[in-house]
Amino acid sequence: MPVAYNPTIELLLIDDDLHVLAVLEDLFSGEDDVAVTAMSDSVEAINLIRRKRFDLVITDLVMPVADGLAVTRAVHEIQPEALVMIITGYASLETTLEAIHLGVYDYITKPFQIDEFRLLVSNAATRIRLQRENFELRKQVDALQREKQAWQKARAQAQDPRSENDALPTPAPRSAAADASKLSIYERMAGGHGRAALARDERFDPLRGESAAGESLKADSGLSA
Repeated sequence: MPVAYNPTIELLLIDDDLHVLAVLEDLFSGEDDVAVTAMSDSVEAINLIRRKRFDLVITDLVMPVADGLAVTRAVHEIQPEALVMIITGYASLETTLEAIHLGVYDYITKPFQIDEFRLLVSNAATRIRLQRENFELRKQVDALQREKQAWQKARAQAQDPRSENDALPTPAPRSAAADASKLSIYERMAGGHGRAALARDERFDPLRGESAAGESLKADSGLSA
């Protein structure tokens, strides 16, 4: 069964350097299955994140008002499934540790090579698509499992013998006292000769009062029809 999912990656670029922002926007606008949104104001970008879903956010680290770490916090609070990459030329150990704690997917240091940048984004996009495909596969597996359970339940109900016998009357239990009474009557009717005949006939049913031979009981007991 083919897996149907949307391969398009929603990419948000945030950088207050208009020149860098234009270069990145041109770089990814020509990519297949990548929808690019570029913003130079990080505060406006955070507001947009509250209204629109993004798969990948690439943000500069040093920006006025809201820096890259503030953007990262907002993304993970609003859209925790989105990946965040930070562009920086001023990464200190403290900043790096905080970014790791926040769950930043990767760092891109300035100055960067275009091919290297494209490769990092391509790897992130591949990961996003795989996660999306796995999610759709799990949905299909869950649906198939529900169908299987429903089929097994219907089959079990069809094969349950109780469903066929529910309409049949339940035979009344036989009384041990009544069986003993029948046997006593037959013994009195047969007398001594009758008991001997019964002993000789191994197939005699004492509860029915007759043997497989048919009329042997009557003949030995002297009873006539």
